[in-house]
Amino acid sequence: MKFPFFWLSFGLTLGILVAYRSRLPANLLWPCILCAVPFLWLLRGRRSFLPLLLVTLALLGTLLFQEKTARAVNAVENWAGVKGGSSNWCSLQGVVWSQPEIKTSGRKSTLSFVLASRNLMRCGKGRCGLFETSGFVQVFIAQPPQVPEVGDLIRLRGTIEKPVPVLNPGQFDYAEYLAASDIYAIFTAYGARSLRIVKKNDLPRWRQWIAGVRQTLTRKLDRMFNAGNAATFKALILGLRKGLAPELRDDFMVTGTAHILAISGLNISLVAGSLYFAMIVMRLSQKIAALVGLLAALAYVFISGAQIPVQRAGWMAAAVFIALIFEREHQFWNSYCLSFFILLLVDPRRVVDVSFQLSFISIFALVYLMPRIFESWRWKESLGRNVGVMLGTTPVVLYYFNVFSIISLVANLVAIPLFHLGLLSCFLALLLDFVPAVSVLAAAIAARIVEAAHLWIHYLAKLEWGYLFVPTPHLLQLGIYYGSLLSWWGANRIRKSVLKWLQPLAAGIWLLTAASFFWANGPQGFRLTVLAAGQNEMIHIQYHADIHWMMNVGRGLPSDQGRWLVTPYLRSQGINSLTGIMVTDAARKHTGSLEFVLKNFSPDYFIYPEGIRVPITFGIGKLWRKTNRIAVGPGEIIRMRKGGSLRTLGVVNGQSLLLIQHGIFKFLFLPAINRDVIEALATARDQIWDIQALILPAMRSDQSAEAMSLMENLFDLVDPVIVTSNRAEKNLHDFLKDRDIRLVSLENAGAVTFSRPADKPLSFLRKFRGPFTDMLAIDSFRQGFIMNMM
Repeated sequence: MKFPFFWLSFGLTLGILVAYRSRLPANLLWPCILCAVPFLWLLRGRRSFLPLLLVTLALLGTLLFQEKTARAVNAVENWAGVKGGSSNWCSLQGVVWSQPEIKTSGRKSTLSFVLASRNLMRCGKGRCGLFETSGFVQVFIAQPPQVPEVGDLIRLRGTIEKPVPVLNPGQFDYAEYLAASDIYAIFTAYGARSLRIVKKNDLPRWRQWIAGVRQTLTRKLDRMFNAGNAATFKALILGLRKGLAPELRDDFMVTGTAHILAISGLNISLVAGSLYFAMIVMRLSQKIAALVGLLAALAYVFISGAQIPVQRAGWMAAAVFIALIFEREHQFWNSYCLSFFILLLVDPRRVVDVSFQLSFISIFALVYLMPRIFESWRWKESLGRNVGVMLGTTPVVLYYFNVFSIISLVANLVAIPLFHLGLLSCFLALLLDFVPAVSVLAAAIAARIVEAAHLWIHYLAKLEWGYLFVPTPHLLQLGIYYGSLLSWWGANRIRKSVLKWLQPLAAGIWLLTAASFFWANGPQGFRLTVLAAGQNEMIHIQYHADIHWMMNVGRGLPSDQGRWLVTPYLRSQGINSLTGIMVTDAARKHTGSLEFVLKNFSPDYFIYPEGIRVPITFGIGKLWRKTNRIAVGPGEIIRMRKGGSLRTLGVVNGQSLLLIQHGIFKFLFLPAINRDVIEALATARDQIWDIQALILPAMRSDQSAEAMSLMENLFDLVDPVIVTSNRAEKNLHDFLKDRDIRLVSLENAGAVTFSRPADKPLSFLRKFRGPFTDMLAIDSFRQGFIMNMM
């Protein structure tokens, strides 16, 4: 078998993918694997050996995946409640597992680290219980009294909760991100009594040594560089990214240079490769030099935080050095598959991890795919390599991040060499720290180089045409893309006259599939999406494929809903610009993220209620001048270019009452329920009696006679089919149930989308109570229910 690790990896991956779809009993898998082992020994060298090996490895992959995803009975997340629960207070003891990081914003500082849980104490109903626990917890402490070190046994007082589930399309799945590191609970605490160190250094010696090296390097970087540069070098060398400014992260993402922030094979080559060649220069034997390089590569994997790209590079480097030690010919393909196999063997869940996929796809494209396809290209050693990596990774980037960077090639051609030089200078500064003059000079050079790289990336990120937001491609598109690309590569390798037709056919299919990622840019037709935004009301309205309005843009810091909610949602829909933004009032919870959204989506219009003053910050100035600003009063209508309208029914206490219409579909938005709102609605009763959906603000439980009277008055004026609210208490649910009106609470269902396909005519629609025929469908993001409305 020429490439054994390829087949080992292939079989293991098949089993893991099967385990994602179905769960087989472990007591059946183990006997099958044990029975297959003797047959493998007997069939070695025969044709039937390989199929049996693949089946055995597939069973092993399924078993490993199921065992890795199984949780212990005493797992700490079993004591975690839902966010905001009153019974989540507890005292948690455990060992600090990851290097603590502090993030400072003004006077507020937040400490974060991972804790290996040991026991938990919870009190209730006059009794306290101490429970032994296992598993990891993500800890956040605001205004911490002290900063522990890795290995310290500590006691925490605060609340333990489960990660909040994703409620909106495109929103970052923090729960899934934590689960990839075996973390299923979050502990939050505040103040001087939140943390107490029980015992120092309660970890094995080898982990203490690694933690000590990482902490020493962190302190040196903080001493050598200013805060911004130190954060960059800590991300590049140690994998600590929490200190990076959000604006810098955005710049790296839209310019296609985010991979630079991930520790990769470059670090391994600089550390292990430099030591190997230094040993050779010192005239030591090749075996000793290779042994030093091997130990350096493995040590750096752990010191850098053992992220997936550096683990992949570490195992591949280890295979190279081991081949040198035993004087064997090195096969790159075998070392590539060896690292793939070992990483999946340790944690089978990595097969669907984006870092894992991008790391291996980029190396395959760089080393195998592009040199063969572009073997006659004059610039294949420079520009060709960047093209190769871009073509190999673009579909995965679109699938996970919905961003296609047009300027990625140009950005990487300059940024990669600059960061390589900066990283090399930084390593020299760290290694020569005992020579102050040389260390200071190297650190100054590294700082200037990295600052130049930051300026280059920031300049390119400001180009509005430099990137596109693209809707999430279908898995079938990804399969055809990579299948045709591999067929093109294979046809180049075979070179048989009978297969001459395969190369142009595969290339044509590949080009068509690549174009398909962009030609159907987002859903067509009318869509109205009510986002789940806590206490805020945010709505996206699509009247046509190129007409998009955003109603309210969310609060600013610290939650920054424009960055973490609005932008990811619009990006996931492939929306690159907004026709307009409408705010229903001047509250900061609706306008706080205005600057960020204006900068990223360049709206043509900004609509606001007359008589209010929208808060304008200094950064908005230039963007503000480019936008048409219109104040609207009661009864005014904004008509859309291809049908539909936004009508202001009234302005009550500086808040707009809006009627959103497309054809016969009507949606009524109310900012509050009070006497003034009811009176304003009463004057427009002829326009709202036949609405299909009523969008209410977050509703709190209020059983007073006045509140119930207001509800009665409201629903005497309107008779919607469905009511949505960010938070709806049980009394509202019971009230609407009696009236045969369906209530959707967004805090449970997630964002709700009302949609009608563009090719369905409105003339045949008719409304009646009960089931609804035809076109307008309601789709809940989290629960996934679909109900035909018309």
